[in-house]
Amino acid sequence: MTLEAKDAPAAEGAGVVLLTLAAGQFLMVLDSSVMNVSNATVANDLHTTITGIQSAIVLCTPAMAMRWPRAAGWARSSAASARSRSGS
Repeated sequence: MTLEAKDAPAAEGAGVVLLTLAAGQFLMVLDSSVMNVSNATVANDLHTTITGIQSAIVLCTPAMAMRWPRAAGWARSSAASARSRSGS
């Protein structure tokens, strides 16, 4: 069995993880963009000021961003686990 054949499952798993993380990043940016565009409407609907809505967005975005290092750590440990199962 060649080295490339041994690494194929790990590489495939890494691609799935990368695709999942990229999709999550895209959705986070989309969510922030939609909220910034709709600030005035949301503020009216909730009977609050635009400052209140912007504060919620500012507090929510870093909270979502703090999850990325954890997700990246999970990706590294999953790849290492896949390599150990394949015997490399």
